[in-house]
Amino acid sequence: MTTQVPDQSTETDVSGTDDLPDIINVVMEMGRPAPPAPSPASRSPAHLAPALANAFPGFDFTTAAIDDFYWRDDARTVLSPSGTRIGDHRAWVERELADLDGDLTAFWTRHRESGSCFSEWRGASVFAFVSTGPGVADFVQLSLGREIEVLAGPVIDSDYRPYSAGALLDPSRVRRDADTVAPVLAGPI
Repeated sequence: MTTQVPDQSTETDVSGTDDLPDIINVVMEMGRPAPPAPSPASRSPAHLAPALANAFPGFDFTTAAIDDFYWRDDARTVLSPSGTRIGDHRAWVERELADLDGDLTAFWTRHRESGSCFSEWRGASVFAFVSTGPGVADFVQLSLGREIEVLAGPVIDSDYRPYSAGALLDPSRVRRDADTVAPVLAGPI
């Protein structure tokens, strides 16, 4: 999980918030992996509002899950046929291509029967918001992603030679519909 620190050059009114818990710590705590075999209901966004209200007494949070299934192309990992994590997908592809002087046919020949796969993170968002005062702009809104790491597919399509390095780096042949069933490797977080 990456925490983004606001630009220090902008002024933000934080008056009246000294008694509030640090939102980053609360979100980090909620983002930790769940204990083994949690019930499906404990993963529901409906449990987010009470958790936030408990962490921030006196505030009545509301949540809204939105239908915005997404996948992250910045967090792919290459896996060996045995499931061992080899490393970052982009770095691996670039290194392999460099070893082969950029020859896509040689890359395809080397890896099409290797059994190596890649994983990627997929998820959906939920928004939590709370009024902090009487004004129209007096509110806090959080956007949180609930993600799982899935086994997306083989690193290379064994039937078709890639037409460009970009096709290797962003494999569009992989099904990413919200209802696509893929083995879950980690999560949800």
